[in-house]
Amino acid sequence: MENGPNDASTSARYGDVERRLLRTLISSVSTSNDFRTALQTTLRAVCEETGWDYGEAWIPSVAGDVLECSQQCHAPAPELASYRESSRHVVFPPDVGLPGRVWTSKEPEWIPDVSALPKTRFLRVDIAREVGLKAAVGVPIVADKQVLAVLAFFMFESRDEDGWALEMVSVAATELGALLRRVQAEERNRWHQNTQAMINALLHLSLETLTLTETLDRALRLIVSLPWLKIESRGSVSLVEDESDTLTLAAQCGLAQELCELCRSVPFGTCHCGRAAASGQTVFTGHLDESHEIHHQGMTPHGHYCVPIMFDGHVRGVLNTYVEEGHTHEKAEQAALEAAADVLASVIERKRTVEALAVNRASFLSAMRTAGDTLVIVDQKGVITALDPSELSPEQPDQDGIQRNHHPALPGTVADAGPATEILESVAAGYRVIRMLGSGTTGFVFLVEKDNRQFAMKVLREHGDRRESVARMKRFFREAEILSNIEHPAVVRIHQLGFSTKGKQAPYLLMEYVSGHPLTRYIAGDNLTLAQKLSVIGQITDALVAVHGQHILHRDIKPANILIGPDQRIKITDFGIARLHDSALTATHDVMGTPAYMAPESFQSGPVDHRADLFSVGAVSYELITGEKPFRGASPMAIGYNVCNSAVRDPADLVPSLPPQVQSLLLRSLHKEPDARFASAAEFSGAIAAIPDDIIASFPDETR
Repeated sequence: MENGPNDASTSARYGDVERRLLRTLISSVSTSNDFRTALQTTLRAVCEETGWDYGEAWIPSVAGDVLECSQQCHAPAPELASYRESSRHVVFPPDVGLPGRVWTSKEPEWIPDVSALPKTRFLRVDIAREVGLKAAVGVPIVADKQVLAVLAFFMFESRDEDGWALEMVSVAATELGALLRRVQAEERNRWHQNTQAMINALLHLSLETLTLTETLDRALRLIVSLPWLKIESRGSVSLVEDESDTLTLAAQCGLAQELCELCRSVPFGTCHCGRAAASGQTVFTGHLDESHEIHHQGMTPHGHYCVPIMFDGHVRGVLNTYVEEGHTHEKAEQAALEAAADVLASVIERKRTVEALAVNRASFLSAMRTAGDTLVIVDQKGVITALDPSELSPEQPDQDGIQRNHHPALPGTVADAGPATEILESVAAGYRVIRMLGSGTTGFVFLVEKDNRQFAMKVLREHGDRRESVARMKRFFREAEILSNIEHPAVVRIHQLGFSTKGKQAPYLLMEYVSGHPLTRYIAGDNLTLAQKLSVIGQITDALVAVHGQHILHRDIKPANILIGPDQRIKITDFGIARLHDSALTATHDVMGTPAYMAPESFQSGPVDHRADLFSVGAVSYELITGEKPFRGASPMAIGYNVCNSAVRDPADLVPSLPPQVQSLLLRSLHKEPDARFASAAEFSGAIAAIPDDIIASFPDETR
């Protein structure tokens, strides 16, 4: 091929063509948000305005498909990288099979038989005249040294201006590269939004009162119904039931290589591909057809894709999906399915915990039940007392006043537990007790370890009074039930409700252990910036969105019940006096909490709803930002009186340079009238997010 136009008139003519082509390309790129449409327009324009007879483009469509040079450009990856860096062209022989999507300027039959074309690495190539193809060229569209697509053009007749036509391909690739980067960024954003919506739907589904099997069936139906995933209307989830279940990958995951690698490292054993079906439960959705039967005989059907369901580093199951005919999962689709598998892992763990709680609670009450409807309680001296079951009702009021401080932080050792030592020894079988984390009026909390995992074990404290024992047992069960219904990263997670198998069958809760300190330490030390303090408050309100979404009132939001980890992520703890709230049946006469953080209506006989928790958040926020509690008093009754009748001190008096937006936030959250406060935790979070970053950033680190 020649290097370009060789006289003035030809040069002028080609200059007009070049400008016209550029206008077409730029117009297509600037007016289109659809890369594929712009790509087809570009292919047609280049062929119409230059000497190329036919153009194609290949776009990678699967994870790891970076247009392998050895298959698609017949050049090793390093060589192609050097071409990319110097903006040179690479030859792209047209006889290569491509896994990527193909877009063309004309119908495929326009290409002659090119099966005999030689493979080459040269910049340009002359093809044997007998096949009728003079030249073929491929130009990569590159961003950040990664091949995003390849333009391929073919010429069947000899022309003098081939060199100029070749340069036009580079122009087209440059313009398309700019568009592709923009469009891919927009597509990533759409995929992120779609994936997040799917995750939220799955999490919401997990909170419904369904069995594990019902939940997985609904989750599968949801996943396969999403049109943007291009999945057939069927799928399955295979579960691990015990350590001997090796998931027999030939039957359950189609010999998925990545899962085989995991199976070689997980505790429950080595993958035995090709053996009988696994013992674990399998939940299907959609129809079972021939491909399913083949799949379960150890063969991989066309379009099968599986993702391991992992929890705490262990394989809990496999999510199997089947793609539409001729479709290959793109990287974003695989990421979405992996996100779904992560959510399913949490759902499976939570549902199994809930079901175990139900079984354990039923077993415990059954063990205590004697003839008829009578229950028995064993006190400290081993005396068995008959008790009417109605006394365990959560609707019974507590008898011990308005203040409840469950766990003042009292560090110590197991020996410090005193009366709890015997109970701990009976309930902690199989666990290594590290130390006591704290104690309160209802129980002790220990740090324990099992299988290299640490947990917080809360043991119910014994009490000599029969009615108090009933009240404590009631709150203990209620805390377990409420925690099992909440799924949020800022709420401490419950793993197990257990009962000792010897002695007095003392109940215990096995919960997530949070390595951190209570918010009280940060209030006293004042080592957080205003931005960090607002972040903590925002995390609390975000968590309450999930809590209130389950119709649960915490009723004891205070600094001691908020833990901050090393990464400054918070955990809300102690749901011992939380209760379920029904808007049609609002709780009354149930005065509990810590007076300095309780809402005015909590001291009165009227209704109490979720806005009481938001008042508590306001009190915590006020103290965190100003260093002082909003309401003080010499006794609980005096504090309660001030909460109900005294005006809160303007936070600007304590922190003069506090931004007005923050002052308004604090004062609104502490309003006496619930209707004048934030209507919901979500609105509270929105008010925090609405404070401009530049105002927060300009505020001095020392807030007081």
